[in-house]
Amino acid sequence: MYKKLFWLGLIPLLLLGCQLSSAAQPATPAAAELPETAGQTYPLGDGAYWVYQGTVQYSGGGETVNEETLQWRVEVTETISRSNVTGYRMSGSLYDLAFYAPGKQPSEYAILQVGSSRFYSANLDTYARLVAEDDILVGLVQEPNLFLALPLEAGSRFCEAEQLTRLDESYCWVVGEPETVSLEAAAGGDVLAYPLYYRTNPDQTTVYFAPGIGVVAFTYHHSGSTSDVQMALVEYQAAEAAP
Repeated sequence: MYKKLFWLGLIPLLLLGCQLSSAAQPATPAAAELPETAGQTYPLGDGAYWVYQGTVQYSGGGETVNEETLQWRVEVTETISRSNVTGYRMSGSLYDLAFYAPGKQPSEYAILQVGSSRFYSANLDTYARLVAEDDILVGLVQEPNLFLALPLEAGSRFCEAEQLTRLDESYCWVVGEPETVSLEAAAGGDVLAYPLYYRTNPDQTTVYFAPGIGVVAFTYHHSGSTSDVQMALVEYQAAEAAP
């Protein structure tokens, strides 16, 4: 369950039948260049937040399909580090919008960064282990909860080991060729981002990740039930500089 955070919370994505909203429609790659692989970052930190806007579709009962346009905020509310692990307490996940219902509140969860390149979703009980000085943190992260492995490179995959050899590429994050995503000026305008696809038997998700910014667009589609999400970044605040 926690693997489906996020992406901020992060952190499942592929071959969607739905398209991105016009505010986040991929276009022909622009002349701008992505950071060198060694310089790719996911800029989590105190004070960072991302605001998204788009549409959600959900069941209204029977064959009725409701659609709502809304904004959703994802933010880092606290940070703690121990050795090579940094924990980020989060409020709001784009996955909160799957099977949306009016009045739904942002979830609270955590993202755990191991070293500079691997990011895992986690619950708050796991996050709390970072505070306990006598906890040697064995088993802190779980392979199925890996949702981002930097640097990104088109054609690469990351997931739990038993899924890496699947010929249908399901249950694994698959990195596509970088595309230009058109955003509001407050969110950086046109940016190059990697599409990350994740497909399971019942659902498909696509996350567009721009190194140095984070998630800039997100779509979710469930094949068996009415749940569709199309969101694009409209505002972004970088993390506060360390004193």
